[in-house]
Formats: sequence, structure tokens, C-alpha cells
Amino acid sequence: MKRLAIIGAGEFQVPLVKRCKERGIETHVFAWEEGAVAKEFASKFYPISILDKDGILEICTKLKINGVCSIASELAMLTVNTIASKMNLVASSIESANLTLNKRSMKDVFIQNKIPCAIGGEFSNYETAFEYCSKMLKTSELIIKPSDRSGSLAVNHLKDLHNFEDAFNFAYESSFSKTVIVEEFIEGDEYSAETVSYNGAHVIVAFTQKITTGSPYFVETGHFQPVAFSASLVANISEILKKALDTLKITQGISHCEFKIFNNLMTIIEIGGRMGGDFIGSHITPLSTGISMVDIAIDISLNEFSIASLQRKFNKNIGVMFLTSTVDGKLERCESNTIESVKILQANIDKKIGDKIQNATSSCKRFGHIIFEGNVPSMSQVFKHFGVIVS
Repeated sequence: MKRLAIIGAGEFQVPLVKRCKERGIETHVFAWEEGAVAKEFASKFYPISILDKDGILEICTKLKINGVCSIASELAMLTVNTIASKMNLVASSIESANLTLNKRSMKDVFIQNKIPCAIGGEFSNYETAFEYCSKMLKTSELIIKPSDRSGSLAVNHLKDLHNFEDAFNFAYESSFSKTVIVEEFIEGDEYSAETVSYNGAHVIVAFTQKITTGSPYFVETGHFQPVAFSASLVANISEILKKALDTLKITQGISHCEFKIFNNLMTIIEIGGRMGGDFIGSHITPLSTGISMVDIAIDISLNEFSIASLQRKFNKNIGVMFLTSTVDGKLERCESNTIESVKILQANIDKKIGDKIQNATSSCKRFGHIIFEGNVPSMSQVFKHFGVIVS
């Protein structure tokens, strides 16, 4: 029986652990006990921090594991790549993990290699950042965010200096390294590319359209596949993305590449060397294309993958929409309804009547979701399905 080490045990890892169990793969799952919902499906669970690379490596070495994996977790990738490097298993390098984890490092290599991205700087000092913002705001609106977090956490859009102090402090306190990225705001519609890399070759499996709450927090409220790009735009995006993946030294595994399109021009926002979260990799992509990203993640980790297996089986309209609120309040009503021309595949609400609902300033403050097949519904239709009222 093959043994796979899985770094992390949160909600995003559940499809991975379950699929391994279905395939008869022994899973050794590492994470803190709190929030470890994948624990119940694991062959063996270890209550260890996913950042404890040495402790996990010691156990994995004794177990003689055949692979190491994690999906949709930014924090886990440095541990995954370190374990793989030390044990001669399949994953991208430690250097690659560091490049994708730190947005400043990522931006530096993009600029050096003439890959279109937002111009900006990294700061740990308030006064220096304020001076930089003062100059930048003369020509561009700005985004302030932690240099090493994800999920729209502590992201703010600034059009002037009025909220700079609060935005800087929020990003600074949210950052693990206590550093903040200040960069130009890029106009355009938001998308992502779900890619697979194996032995240095890259394949774009799907493009995903993103819907957000917009300024100032840009919390993602919906993801949809497929995207109707022109053939020429697809060719241009593909060329830039493959160069970007090479630049970040991503050679093995699944990546989630976020970008904007404005006037048919592409700008990369950031690339994560891991599967897209928010059900994109685990649910939306396989339901839309017939390609199981979870199986690919497993196969690559166990060195059992073939690029030739990446064959799209169909092209269905699949999406996920999230419940969010623009105000602090409480859940007044919630009852299931139907949405015309949409087949509900999965629906969940995390709150009950009377529970407090917070303004969605980050993705962790969303309180439910619908995965559906059919035409893209509006946010009002999603709320209609749940019959949700927040006040």
C-alpha cells in the first residue's frame, strides 16, 4: 500500500484525504487538532503544526512515505516542498515555494523577467510606506495587502490617504513576516488559470471567471467555468503564464494563477503553487471539464502521473457562489427556494437564524455557498435560493 503524507487537515484537504481512502492509499495527515476536519478520514493523524518541517520530516522518514501533498493551502507548500526535497520525492523546489509564498519576491522575479504585473514595493516601516503611497497616489490608485497571506485577508483599495493608517496597520498585523505590499491598482475583470506542471512542462486545464465584492476588500463571491476567451487571447495568456511558472521555478504540481484582463491586456496579480481553493480545484474544475485535479495532485506526488492523461471530457457551465453581507447584522430568515435554469449540485449555509453576520471584509466572513450547473446567476438569485435576509 502506498503511503501519502498530507500537510494540513482543514476543509480544503477533505477531498484529498477522502479520495486517497477510495483509492486504497494510506494517509498520514499532519495539522493542529483545532479545525482538523479531515482527521476522521485519515489513516493516521498527527497533531503537529504544518510549519514544523523538521518534526514532520522525522516522522515521514521513519514511515518511508511514497509522496507528500497538500491542496489549496498556501502555508503548507513550503513544508510539502521541503519534505519532498529532503526525501527525494516529487514536488517543486524549496526555492519555488519561497518565491510563491512571498508576494514581494514574486513581484521581483516577474519584473526582472518582464512579466506584466502590478508595480509596487514591500514595507515594514509605516513612515516609509506612507511616503511611497503619497507619491504613488498622484498617478494611480493603490492596493495594500500583507506580503504573505491569502483569501483576501487584510486587502484594501486606497484612492487617497484618508484610510492609509488603518489599512497599513491591518495588513501589517495580518502578515506573518510583518511586511506589507503597496502596489498600483489594476483595472479589469478578474480571472484565474488552473494549471498542471510535471517535470517542467505546463498545461492550462481551465480558466475561471471571478466575481468579488469590489472595492475596497475584493472578497471573492463567485467562480465560474468555462470562460469565453478568444483564441488569440488564450494564446497570449498561455504564453505569459507558462513563462511566469518557469520564472517561479514551478516544475511539479498544480498551480492557481490569478490575473486581470483590461482592454485585452493581461496583468498577473499573483500565482499560488497549489490548487485553487474556494472549491475551484476540488469541485468546479472536475465538474466543468471531467478532469480530477485531486487525482492529479495525488498522482504527481506519487510519481504516477502522465501529461497525456489531461484530456478534457466535457465543457459544462459550473460555478460556485458564496453568501456574503455588506453590513454587520444578524440572520433574520433562511429558507431554500429554486433558481430557474440552474441545477443546484451542493448548497450549504454555515449560520442559523439569529446568528451574527459580519460585513465580508475577507473570505473567512462568508457564511454559505451554492455549487451549481447552468447559466450564471446573479447574487440576488443566490440569496433568493436561500431566502436570506440579514439586518
